[in-house]
Amino acid sequence: MVSLRALHAFSLLAKHGRAARAAEDLGVTPSALTHLLRSLENELGAALVIRDGRGLALTEEGQRLSSNLGNSFDQIEHAVEAFRRRSRTELRISTLSTVATRWLIPRLPDFQDKHPDIELLISTSMRVVDLDRESYDCA
Repeated sequence: MVSLRALHAFSLLAKHGRAARAAEDLGVTPSALTHLLRSLENELGAALVIRDGRGLALTEEGQRLSSNLGNSFDQIEHAVEAFRRRSRTELRISTLSTVATRWLIPRLPDFQDKHPDIELLISTSMRVVDLDRESYDCA
C-alpha cells in the first residue's frame, strides 16, 4: 500500500505549488517533505516532481496523479473535523466590541479550560439582535 502520508505531502505540494508551504501544512521540514516525495516516487515507480534550482514542480505524471486525487485529503479532513465536533456544543454570542475586548476575551482561556466541549462563536456588532429570529444564544 502506498504511504498516505507521502500522498498527502504530494497533494499539498500540488495544491500550494510551494514546498515550503506544503511542508508547513504537513508539519514537517522542507527536507522531510522532499524525502516523502522521493519515497512516493519510488513506491509508484514514476517521477512526479521536477527538481530545479527554484524549487519543485509537477511532472506530467504528477499532474495526472494530482487531478485523480482531487480534493480527497480535504474531504477526509472535513469528515474528521465534523466527527470531532459531534460532541461539542456551540454557544453563539453577539456583543459590542468593547464588551468583547475588555471583558469577554480576557476570560475565554479560563472558560475554555473548564468547558472544552463548548465551542464559542462570538460576533461583535452594534445592532440589536432579535434572539427569536436569529441564531444567537445570547446578546
